[in-house]
Amino acid sequence: MSQLRMRTEPIVPSWISGIQRQLVEFGEDQEAATIHQAIEQYRGQRLTLAVLGKAKRGKSTLLNALLGRRDDLVAPVDRLPASNAITRFHWAKQESALVVFRDGRQLSIGFSQIRDFVTEEGNRDNRKQVDVVHVSGPFSGQDQFTELVDTPGAG
Repeated sequence: MSQLRMRTEPIVPSWISGIQRQLVEFGEDQEAATIHQAIEQYRGQRLTLAVLGKAKRGKSTLLNALLGRRDDLVAPVDRLPASNAITRFHWAKQESALVVFRDGRQLSIGFSQIRDFVTEEGNRDNRKQVDVVHVSGPFSGQDQFTELVDTPGAG
């Protein structure tokens, strides 16, 4: 399977930067600052790719492949419907996982504990009241501008 490469950086058309430079030359600093702020906001935007579908159809397996993982540590796969809570994957230099509960509490966990919060086996019927799990790490198949989302199966 060939590795999917995500975009590496949002492309800002050169004419936008040219307008910004001209505004600075004409002393229109406020307008130039507004354009600069818009460019930075655009650069900071992420592409979000959510994987949706029926239960037990390979959503987590697909996400593991997109992340460049050869295991199911971060997006668990199981004989039971595995995902029962939303998991969001972000690229980062360091591995981390943060569970956000429906009441607003947060808990930092290790990758080895993800299964205890997002699977039917570890959290039947989402009795732990998990809202979302944010998983970050240096995933070889993902870049800093892309967010991947694993969802519970429909039906």
